[in-house]
Formats: sequence, C-alpha cells, structure tokens
Amino acid sequence: MPDPLLVYSWLNKFEASHLSEASRFCVDQIKTALQKGASNSARSAQVTTLINRLLNLRKTCSDPQDKAEISVECALAFYRLERYPEALACLQEVLPFYDAKWHQAAVARCLMAGIQDKTASEHDHACESLLLGVQLFARQSQYCLSAKNKDWYRDRIKQIELELDAASCPAGARDDGVEPVDDVATDELFRQLFQNAVKVHAGFFEAVEDDYFTVERVSVNQVLIDNQPYRFYNLRGTDQIVELTYKHCVMIKVVGKSMNNPSGKTSVAINDGDFVLVAKQNFAQSGDIVAAEIDDIADSLATLKRYQVLPGKILLKPESTEPAFQRPFEFTAGDPRVHIRGVAMAVCKPGT
Repeated sequence: MPDPLLVYSWLNKFEASHLSEASRFCVDQIKTALQKGASNSARSAQVTTLINRLLNLRKTCSDPQDKAEISVECALAFYRLERYPEALACLQEVLPFYDAKWHQAAVARCLMAGIQDKTASEHDHACESLLLGVQLFARQSQYCLSAKNKDWYRDRIKQIELELDAASCPAGARDDGVEPVDDVATDELFRQLFQNAVKVHAGFFEAVEDDYFTVERVSVNQVLIDNQPYRFYNLRGTDQIVELTYKHCVMIKVVGKSMNNPSGKTSVAINDGDFVLVAKQNFAQSGDIVAAEIDDIADSLATLKRYQVLPGKILLKPESTEPAFQRPFEFTAGDPRVHIRGVAMAVCKPGT
C-alpha cells in the first residue's frame, strides 16, 4: 500500500492550501513536536494536546475546505503516533467536505488505504479504498486541460495499480486479465458483457437485477450488442471513451423517456432502448447521472437520474422532453433509503 506520508504530499498538488493562518500555525507546531527527540510518551502527550487544539479550531471554522484540511492534518498526526483508528475516524469526517473535489477525495481514499493496511480490523478494506482513489483520480484526469497534469494523474494511477498488484486483496476485489478493446469488440467476455445487459428505468422505478458481467479496462468507441454496432457517446464531457480504469463496469438497457432531453447538462439524449455504461460504485458527485436504488418504494427499485446535492437534501432529477417525467424526486440528505449503485459514464446508440 502507498506510504501515507507520500500520499499526503499529493493533497495540494494543484492548488494552494486552504488552512487559515491560525490552523497553519497549529499544524506547524504539531510537525515540530513530532520531529523532536523527546520520549514517545512525552511526545505523544504534547502532540495529542496540539491535535485537540486543532480540532477545537475546526469547530469555529467557516470555510469547509479549511475544516477538511484540518481533519487530514489530524489524521496524519494520529497516524504518525500509530493511533490508527483515530486517524481513520478523522478521514471519514473528511469525505463529505470533498464531495465535489475529486482530487482531494482521491487523496483521502488513498490515505485511508495506507492506514487501513496497518489496522487488523480494517486490513480487508484497504484495497477497496485504494480502488476508489484510482476511480477518482481517473475521473479528475478527464477534466484536465493541462497535458502535464494529465501525465501526473496517469503516473499516479499506474503507481497505485502497482501497489494493488503487490497487495493481497480480498477475493473478488479485482478482475484481472481483460485487455483493452479497440473499435468494434471481438473479445467473447466483452460481448457477453453487452449482450447480458441489466435493464433499468429512466422513467418510473423498476426492481433491480444482479446478473452483471464485469470488465476492468476499456479503450473503445464502438461495441457490438446482439451483433448490432453501437457507438459510444461520453457522458463525462469528452467526445469518446479513451480509457476506463474503473474496476467494475456494467451495461444497462434504458427503459423510459425521462432522460431523453439532449439539452440537458451532457447535451446527449438517453433514449428508450439505449445502453448506458455504468461504473459500479456507491458514491457520486453532484451533477453525475446515477443508477440509484430506493428502498421502501414497492420493495427495492432502481432509476437512472441526474444526482444533485443541495443544502439539506438531494434530488434525483429527470431530463425529459415529456412533462409527465419532469418532476424530480426529492430526499432529505442522508436518507438511508437512497443507495447509489453506479455512475453513468457513456451512452451507446445504434450506428457506426
């Protein structure tokens, strides 16, 4: 697993620190105390006092990014004191603050992986956290305008994948051996992936199925579905799929017209009968198109909608030309009935 101290150095790679002057002063005191040659017990007591002071500062912060960075600094200090459960607790608190900041969220996930790897009760979750970090770095890289920044993300992803190769991941955590596929797919497993698609409504809710085929990495702009060529249209803001590093992707077949408005955020209509490539994951950023499962609505139901986070609530919004399908579904933030099952990466439409 990656060294947490190395991963920490990635946090503010592309933007300045958000720590206030008071927070920075306290962080510098912690770093100085950790470097002193005092006995372990004396050093631990001093650092703990400073951490508590920093946590009290966090309570008075008005800037959420300052709060988040304070939590990261406290997590790193607890890690260096080998107080791993407290370090992980701090990192868990960070994640909501980084909901819309993929780079920082990726760093937090990779930090968690490095610390979980040293914690017996959390060891089996380390690979999962690292995979989530890879996903977030890959997503961020798609929006980089600088070739230098893209190269940095590509190098980090390769570095993390080497760590995963060397790690003892739980069974089923990774799917190896699937090579990139260019143009029209010919690989048998890849054809199975698209021919055994899961249906999901882009209208009203429908029961979730679990008959998935998974693929690790794809480089593709066309596929065959039931021996008919389909072309990819990227839902992530670029012209075509170049590469997906997501570890679990599935193709779902759309039923309904609630996402058929091409004037929406993606400028790509998702029509009844289209296929959508979904990265299976349990988190999303505000603005993503998600496959969401809702408990207690005629048992367990799934829908494809735009996910939007607002103060105190979340919306699952259709983007439809049909008035009957334009009403958003609204839930209280943290509603336990709402489960993100995946994020839409691309839509496939008939044609060459």
